[in-house]
Amino acid sequence: MYEKPISEKNDAGGGRNDAVMAGFYIRNNAGIGLQCFGWGLAFGLGSIYILSSNALQLGSVFGHMATTPYWENFSTFVTAHSSYELTAICLSAAAGLRMGYGLVETGGLSRTASLRASSQNSLPLIGAATVLFILAAFIEGFLSASEVPYSIKFQCMILTALSMVWFVWLGLRKGAGA
Repeated sequence: MYEKPISEKNDAGGGRNDAVMAGFYIRNNAGIGLQCFGWGLAFGLGSIYILSSNALQLGSVFGHMATTPYWENFSTFVTAHSSYELTAICLSAAAGLRMGYGLVETGGLSRTASLRASSQNSLPLIGAATVLFILAAFIEGFLSASEVPYSIKFQCMILTALSMVWFVWLGLRKGAGA
C-alpha cells in the first residue's frame, strides 16, 4: 500500500474519491471506538484489552515501517490525522473503563443504578471521541491522502496536538474549579 508515494498513486488514473474515503474512515474509526467503549461492560477488562491490542498492533506496524524504505510514504499519510484519531480511541476506552468501574465500585447502589450513573458520566467522553473521530476521518480522507507537502501535514499534526493539550487543560481547569 505504501510502496509508491501518494503523488504516483494519484497520477495512476485510479481516481481518488476523498469523500468516500472519509466516510470509510469514519466507519472504521467508529468501529474501533465502539469496541473500546462497549467492551468496558466486561468490568473494564475488555476496554483495556482492546486498547492494549490496538497499541501493540500500531506500535508493531510503525516499528516495522520505520525500518523499511516505505517509511516516508507511510509517515506522510499518517502524520496529519494521528493526534485526533489516537486521542479519540483513548477517550472511548476511558468511557468504557468508567462504565466498567461502575460495575465494580457501585458506591452502595445496585449494579444497574451504578451502571446508569456511570453511563451518564461517560457521555461527555463519548461525545468528544465522536467529534474527534469525525475530524480525524476528514483530515485522513482529504489531507492525509493528498499531495499537499509534508510540511503542511506536519503543521496540521502540531495544531491538532496543541488543540488536544488545550482541550485537556480546559478540562483540568473546569475540574479544579468544581
